[in-house]
Amino acid sequence: MQKLIGIWKNSAIEEKLLYIYTASIPFLDNYIFSFYGKKIVYADFIFVCMFLVWLINKIYTKSGLDFAGLKLPMFMLVGAFAVSFFNSVNILNSLVELAGLVYLLVLFLLIIGIIKSPEKVKFVLCVYFFTAFVISFVGLFLIFLAFIGRNLSTTQFYGYSTVEAMAHHFPRLDMGFESANMLLAYLHVGFIAGAVIFLSMQSKRLRLIILLAIFVILSAAFFTGSRRFTGLLLSVFVIICWYGRGRLAAISKYAVFSLFIVFLILAFLTTVWVVFPLMISIDQPAKNISVGANYAYSIHYLLPVVSVEIFKKHPLIGVGFGTWNKNFRDYVDWKWLKSSFGFKPYPNYVKLVDEKTLNFDPHSLFFGVLAETGILGLAVLIYFLTAYARKLIRSFRASSYLSFENILLGCILAGFIGFMFNALTLDILSMRHFWFMLAVGMVGIRLCNPENISENK
Repeated sequence: MQKLIGIWKNSAIEEKLLYIYTASIPFLDNYIFSFYGKKIVYADFIFVCMFLVWLINKIYTKSGLDFAGLKLPMFMLVGAFAVSFFNSVNILNSLVELAGLVYLLVLFLLIIGIIKSPEKVKFVLCVYFFTAFVISFVGLFLIFLAFIGRNLSTTQFYGYSTVEAMAHHFPRLDMGFESANMLLAYLHVGFIAGAVIFLSMQSKRLRLIILLAIFVILSAAFFTGSRRFTGLLLSVFVIICWYGRGRLAAISKYAVFSLFIVFLILAFLTTVWVVFPLMISIDQPAKNISVGANYAYSIHYLLPVVSVEIFKKHPLIGVGFGTWNKNFRDYVDWKWLKSSFGFKPYPNYVKLVDEKTLNFDPHSLFFGVLAETGILGLAVLIYFLTAYARKLIRSFRASSYLSFENILLGCILAGFIGFMFNALTLDILSMRHFWFMLAVGMVGIRLCNPENISENK
């Protein structure tokens, strides 16, 4: 504790602001006001202060802006998304969405520019990990109270609607996040931060405490009831494969992989069909058991179908960045939707379908970008992600095994793999915690080999 206090005292103003910003990430839904769907939160004021301090320091020291060797991919990403404005049905909405992406890219560069030592990396990860643990512990405690009190109604911290009663049989934690999926993604990064701290910790007693805290975070992630738990399990599996040693690690590896396969199958089934395609009914008086197949499609299946339909009409530059939901209604076969999709878990959707006012977000990074920005936008996005991954993998391979840099890069790479898997069914591009994780990975590259992050690489 004294060491952490010492690091805080010795940190520069912009570093302290980054620590505060990191701790405030879970409270992004407590916004001051909303502008075209973008929530302006208290953390944004911290960001502005952090940016100004960082900018003044850059001017005073006459140092240039470090693009982490990703200048071309970053500018190409913004440019490719901007080109899609030609087809946008709402230019202002597209501009606001693009401004949100630029904000995250600046945050990405800020973190890289501010955090420059292993001690500061550990500190900011500790801040994130501790915040994630507290949220997870409180969430699990609320779930426990809900079960013993048999009060499973929806609250500010968890939801228990018809679909939860049918598919999960427990309330889905969201802890004030926009959705349970957003909480899962936040806890995913929390697990990665915990893994780095655990693997780099020398004290066995502290390692046990951290391991218990990681278990709490994973348990809370499970109770989000999200299909994206599959991607988190994939990250866990990768880390155990790289760093696990001994019989217990081997058992854990196969157990986690088995769970990954089970959740993968369940995620696929619930994406295509309503809850589950197989129904088992038991008639107690007649002593009969009947098995039937449910052929109704799930609403989750509709979203990639709509994305493909949009892409077919606008294959090159899409319909406009940030306008997927505004084009949704024009690309839905409402007759097919009404006749082939199951609404038993979603009774509140029936009226919206009849009125043709049902609306969604793409719920997929790749399908969403393909529809909104076309082949051009998707190709540039893949180029950016590939350029980042190559830098990460190259430095990871060059680092000494079990050094702090090796552990940091390995865990971030495992997190990146898990997030890319989840990106098939989740839009991660607008998540601050995703960019936080990417930025910490770039800091790890600098620590491992400074020239790997230079502009010429």
